[in-house]
Amino acid sequence: VHDTVVANSQALKVCRQETESAAEEALEGALALIRAEVQGAGDQARQLRAWMSQSWSSAGAAWQSRMESRQGEAHAAVDALEGALDKMRERLEDHVEQLEHAKEDLVVAQQEAQSATTTSASQLQQKTAEVSILRERLLAMEEREGGLEDETMRLRRALKAIGTSVPELKAVPAIESVALTTE
Repeated sequence: VHDTVVANSQALKVCRQETESAAEEALEGALALIRAEVQGAGDQARQLRAWMSQSWSSAGAAWQSRMESRQGEAHAAVDALEGALDKMRERLEDHVEQLEHAKEDLVVAQQEAQSATTTSASQLQQKTAEVSILRERLLAMEEREGGLEDETMRLRRALKAIGTSVPELKAVPAIESVALTTE
């Protein structure tokens, strides 16, 4: 039983380490992807603004009014894109916060599991100690019983020897029955 508990405890430690490692890797991978997406969207918005500025500065006077209207539309599109990015960033921050809470919950669960394992191991040690004490008591009782049997045999032999050496005592029924029993 002790070996099984030790094996289970070791398996639980390995499982806990693997789960913790996998959770941390998944969290780091998710955060890296989120950062890359946000960074890429920001780069695209900056490139769009730069391109629009270059286009507007190089346009001729004939296209000025038309470009201004397009510039307004483009600015509105960029503003909408930045708003969407802000919302996405907020959602991603919420997601990261949830992942961090999940990681904290995982740590708490692992600590509780470790505490439960420690408690069961402690209880097993206590029961093992109790069994050892009972086993020692049983062996002591068996030794005492064996000693009593030896003492009884020794007394019977002594009574038989007394009955043999003193013929008058042979007539005593108790000594005679003990002597017969011994024989």
